[in-house]
Amino acid sequence: MLKRIALALTLITVMVAPSWAMDSLNMPTGNGLKPGDTEINFIYVNQPHRENALGETRLDDMRYLKLFTGVTDRLQVDVDSVDIKDADSYWEVNAYYTAVEEALDHPLLVVGATNLLGQDWLGGSDFGGNPDNDDPSLFALMACTINKTPKPSPADPVVRLHLGWGNNFHGDEFFGALQIKLHPRVIAVVQNYKSMPTFIGTVRVTDELQVSAGTMDGYPFYRAGGVVSW
Repeated sequence: MLKRIALALTLITVMVAPSWAMDSLNMPTGNGLKPGDTEINFIYVNQPHRENALGETRLDDMRYLKLFTGVTDRLQVDVDSVDIKDADSYWEVNAYYTAVEEALDHPLLVVGATNLLGQDWLGGSDFGGNPDNDDPSLFALMACTINKTPKPSPADPVVRLHLGWGNNFHGDEFFGALQIKLHPRVIAVVQNYKSMPTFIGTVRVTDELQVSAGTMDGYPFYRAGGVVSW
């Protein structure tokens, strides 16, 4: 009995370790942080220069700052700031609430909203896109770890699945991701969000520092992130 409890605690630690928190580039996931922990991420996305009919830059290389904070055991808040080269800057506030915690017989259920304050945002009116992208966007998603092991390896990785649906900015469609922890410090991610396939490789350099690289809809991006406690 004690061995089973110890194994369960080890698996829970693997599931909620900070390396899971922001492995997804821009898609809501069922990963979270402990209360009092904040993950700071800087992301650089290399995109082509695009202008609107007035000759104004609407899309170019993007510098993305994300502050993801565990407020309580169930509530996380995310503040995003985006600066587009030779264009404008944008920001939004997102919230994630764990309605049902993950257990052996059922998945995690998270509900939330992005762009809570209705700021101008990517793909919205400022980009000649759908004005709904500038509105608060609701989502719900499920997540579960379908293969658990205290010592992940290429032969026996930890595998976590996410599946959700959201309106407005989320495209009124389903989205999902597959996370594979190949080593305690190495994670691979495949996701499809807003019909944009994304592939990510993450290395946990130290317990507090992560680096990632990958492609989003064919465009390369790079990420550096760290966890601080308060």
